[in-house]
Formats: sequence, C-alpha cells, structure tokens
Amino acid sequence: MTSMKIRLLTATTLVAIAATANAQTAYPLLPAAELRAAGATAVGPITAVFLNCIGRNGAGNAYGTNSGQLLPQTAGNYVVPTQTATNPNYSCTSEEVQPDFTGAYVGTGSGTGRAWWRSFTNQLPGTGASNINPFAPTTGAWTNVQFAFSEGPISTSDLTTYNQANANATQGAGAPIQIPFFVVPVAVVYNPKYGVDTVAGTDLNFNIKTPVKTTVNGVSTVVGGLRLNRDAYCRIFNGNITNWNHPALRFLNGGARSSTGVVVNPGTPLGAASDVLSGRWAAEGATIRLVGRADASGTSDIFTRHLAAVCGVVANANAADSDTTNDFVNKFVQAGDSLPYNAAAGNPNITVYTSNTRYNPNGVANANFAGTIQSLSGAFFDRVSGSILTLQGNEAPGLWMVADGSSGVEQAIRTEGSTLVSSASNPAILLNGKLGYISADFTIPAPLRTMHSAALQRGTSTTAYDVASVANSSKSFGTVLPPQTTAASGAYNIADARTSALGGPLSRTRPQDWSQALYPTGPLTGLAAPTNGYAITGVSYMLTYTCFSTTAKRLAVANMIGVGIGKVTKLTAPKIVNGGNTVTLSGNTFKGVAPTSPGIFTQFGIGVVPAAWQNAISETFLKRSTQLSGGGTLGALNLWIQDRAPVKATDFDGIVAAGNTEILDNPVCSGNTGA
Repeated sequence: MTSMKIRLLTATTLVAIAATANAQTAYPLLPAAELRAAGATAVGPITAVFLNCIGRNGAGNAYGTNSGQLLPQTAGNYVVPTQTATNPNYSCTSEEVQPDFTGAYVGTGSGTGRAWWRSFTNQLPGTGASNINPFAPTTGAWTNVQFAFSEGPISTSDLTTYNQANANATQGAGAPIQIPFFVVPVAVVYNPKYGVDTVAGTDLNFNIKTPVKTTVNGVSTVVGGLRLNRDAYCRIFNGNITNWNHPALRFLNGGARSSTGVVVNPGTPLGAASDVLSGRWAAEGATIRLVGRADASGTSDIFTRHLAAVCGVVANANAADSDTTNDFVNKFVQAGDSLPYNAAAGNPNITVYTSNTRYNPNGVANANFAGTIQSLSGAFFDRVSGSILTLQGNEAPGLWMVADGSSGVEQAIRTEGSTLVSSASNPAILLNGKLGYISADFTIPAPLRTMHSAALQRGTSTTAYDVASVANSSKSFGTVLPPQTTAASGAYNIADARTSALGGPLSRTRPQDWSQALYPTGPLTGLAAPTNGYAITGVSYMLTYTCFSTTAKRLAVANMIGVGIGKVTKLTAPKIVNGGNTVTLSGNTFKGVAPTSPGIFTQFGIGVVPAAWQNAISETFLKRSTQLSGGGTLGALNLWIQDRAPVKATDFDGIVAAGNTEILDNPVCSGNTGA
C-alpha cells in the first residue's frame, strides 16, 4: 500500500470518526507497526490469516514454518445473510482494520515459541533443516518477538528465565502476560480412505455407521464420525488395540446391548463392503498406525493432559473386570509437550531426523515427556520428501511414528504413495490406516482440508459423542471461570476462593494462575476432563509483554487482542450501506459462532475463549479498569498493555494528559526498553 493511499485513508477515516465518535467505539489508524511472532503450529495458519485480516501481511498471507516454508493460506471472509450498520460483511482480501500494519508468524512448536518469548534471543539461527526463519531474507534475523502462542502453559522455570532476561537493561519488557486466547479442539484425525484395491481400481473407505455432517457453503459435507469411547481411545493410544477390525471398534460402529448388558448387535464392520465380503477384513483388517508430534508441542500438551486425566481411571477399571484382553498400562501420567519417552541409551534418537525434538537418548531425562514408558517406534515422517524414514526403527503396532509440526502430522496421515503398506493376504490391496492427533483447523470443514475427525465420548455418557468443533469445545468450559472471578460475567472479585498451586488464592497478577484456573488439581476436573462438550479441548495461550519498544507495537498488540475477542471495532469508511450509514467491524467478525454467519476463526475450526474470559482479558489487559473489589481497582494492578479501547481518533487510550492527547503509558514501563 502506498503512502499516498495511507494519507488519503487517514484523512477519510478521521473525518468519519470525528463525526461519529460519540456513537460507537472507533478504531483510528495507528502508527506503522510490524509484529513478529512464533510458536504453536496448531494455531499458526489461523494466526497468519488473522494478521492479514488486520493489515497486509508482508508475506502475502503466508504461514511460515521452521523448515523455511511459506505456506499460502486462504484469506478470511465474514459474510452475513443481511448486512446491518453494526454487523457488515468483511473481506480480508480487500479490507483492512489497520492499513499500515504487517505481521509475520513462524510455526516453531509451542516449546520454541515459549523459549523465544522468555529469552529475547533468536531461536531460528538457520543452522539446521528445522531452524529456518522463512521471513529472514526480507526482514533480517529476528532477535525478539512481540508475542508467541503456546498450548502448553508457561512454567516456573519459564518465568525464572524471563525474569533474568527481563532484568537486562536492553531487554526489559515489564510484567509477563499469559492470556488464554484461542480455544483449540484437538481432533483425533483419520483419513477416511484406509486403503486402495489396485486391481479393482477402487478406494477402500471406512464404513462409518453414523457419519457426522455439517453444511459448508450450502453443501452438506461429512466431517467425520468414527466413534471412540474413552475405553477405545485410551487402549488405542496405549497400544492395546492395534487393528481397525477390533471387536470393540466394530461394536462402537452401531452395536447394541440389551438392558441386562448382553450384546444383541455386534455392530457394523469398519471395512469397506468389498473388503468385508471377501473375508479379508475379518481375517486381517488394517493396522492402526499412530502418528504424533516430533517437536515440543502444545497440541501434545492438550492431548496428553486429557489422556493422563482419564486413561488411568479406565486402566484401573479394566484391571478390575474379568476381561484380561482389555488390560493395559497407561503410559500417559502427566501433561507433557512430548509423548511418553524413555531417554535411556539405545532408544530411538529422533534428532537424527530433526533437531527440533526432545526425543534424544543422550538428552535430558524426562524432559517434559508425558511419561517414561517408551512409546515411539523410531519411524519419522519427512514432510519434505513425503516418505517415512526408518533409520531409528520401523513402524510397530501400538507405537508412534512422529512428524514435525501440525502440518507434518496432517500430511503423514493424508499421504499415501510410498507410505502405504501391502496387505499380507492380498498384495493388490495397499493400506493406510493412520491415526493421530491434530488441532481441528487441520480437518474438514476448515478450508483446503480433507481429513476427518473422530467422534469422542462426551464425558461419562454412554450414548453421546462429539466431533472436534468450536461449538462443541465451547461447551467443554462449563462453569470454569478466570482467576479472581465468581460471576459468569468474569467481573473482578478477590473473594474467589480457588487455590493457586503457587500458594494462596488465585491471582490475576500471576501468569500461571490463568492456566491454573483452567486446570485445577484433582482427577477428572476442569478442562482436562470436561463433563460436557468435546473431550480433548484446550487453549492456545498468547504470551506477550506489558511494555514494547514503540508505541505503535504496543497499540498494535493490544488492539489485535481486542479485535479478536470482539472488544474493539472500527469504522470502515468510506464503505457505505443502508442509506448512507457508515458501518463497523462487527464484534463477531472473528469470533462469531452463528451457523449462518460463522466468524473467521470459527470457519477455520478455532474459537476464542468464552464471554467470561473475554471480559476478564479486556478488563485486565486492555484497560486501566475501574472494576472494584476489596477496596482496590483492577486497573491499579497495572497489568494493562494500553489503557482502553479507543473512543475517538485524537484520544486513542481515552486519557487526556496535561491538556493534550498524549498516550499515557503504564507506569511499570518507565525505564523499560520493551519487546
């Protein structure tokens, strides 16, 4: 965009804002800002789309991977059945919230994102295949980022490193901030085509008795529906069920019991009709080939947190019954950003394939692994060549093949070709059968996706199953509220009696307590084991700072948050509808969940935290809030990035200092250079 165009837009917009400043919250044009960010791959594509929707992404709406790729993303568009002055269409291909804004995001995995955020040092030096910043040729090497995303919450050691780096006069960025921002349903994902008959020239598709459909662009589309209860998926991921023809999986596909518990219908085989008719399916079936993350992954943190919460309970129940075939040892004993792994000598060394991994027998023992029982086969899917590498071991039933990044896992499950394996009884049949976990934005109905999501048991219900979706994951929060909150509104209240793992009551001043509120201690509690909604639901935390090196960056970060959760709108002059009324950016443009007009996030299978959390975030971090509790205001905690959403163009933060329109900085930023 040319500077002349910026000046013309500025003049036009300021006139419109001045004329309507008292009518609605306005979004004035900001100083030029470039934001740099890295971290979770689960929300990497939607973050690239989001940045482009705010302004013009310098890489053309591309999502960067740490292997040097720039992956084009479909631009977001918000379309409503009937436009109004407060709820207009919005096209990210032709409109901008902030014209002079650019943003770049590199999917490095949550672990590297946290490291970059806490240390203020370059995490992609370009010395290996998984250490390449694809934006560096045009921007130069990045030293620091303005924010990171991580599905794994920050730890005490993260904060220790942050505080040490923050104490450096050249790096001080004030109080650390951890905001639960995106809601991330982690899908148990499969390719609906489990194989191919090369002689007949036909695909072999799973025969799902109760497929789940949704409407995409007016067309009814199958998004998944393979039913898995807690017993089934706990046994699969712990290596007890290793074949798609297992009786337990057949029973879940339409089986039934009598009132006395006797099986009256064994269910429909999952195999294709021709495969079942030939007898091959019953005799051999198809191996379940597990695919997980090689890198330190927040998606793995959400996935393993849930398995740690529920699978131990399932294992104990199975051990107590008379059926010994369903007994298994639960390998998932804690939340970890890596799968269970034993770092003893001789175990698979995944660093042979990629440096972006903790699976190293010569590394740190138990380095945030979900358990210490070996769960990796040693096989690695190389997303560049599209092949499976076996330098550290061949695939084995019940053990995990790994791939780098969410895009690597999705590609591994989808890819056929050389990754197919021959049927032992009929070499003409080549089998895929892979199963893994990935964020829902990598599955249908997100744009350009083809993979299906399994329907998982809802809580302890024996009849209700949910696929990974924004609507289902929103239900998973139930009554889980932000810290220092007792009301459904999310209002500040220090009478909140919930206890912090750090001692004393929960506090908004401690970044860890924003995750502690989501995951209270105790079995089957909080978001790790929801009683309603989709079972494997987590959040992606936005890790950012209170202080920034320029006012432009500070305001850009704050308003990016505000726009995403619908707390900041903008006048889209000179766009005119409804007889000459200037319209606004809707509060639901990104977060809306209405089936007829889903928000841009929702269209990509990602949501934002519920209303109570949105309000708590806005009041705590986007305003010098006047909410009162215990004789003190929330704003007095000085956690805000900026004062509040703008009310007029000439007074961005709503504070007039010494009779002029200067932006009032948070006092904790005095003397800090900022991020």
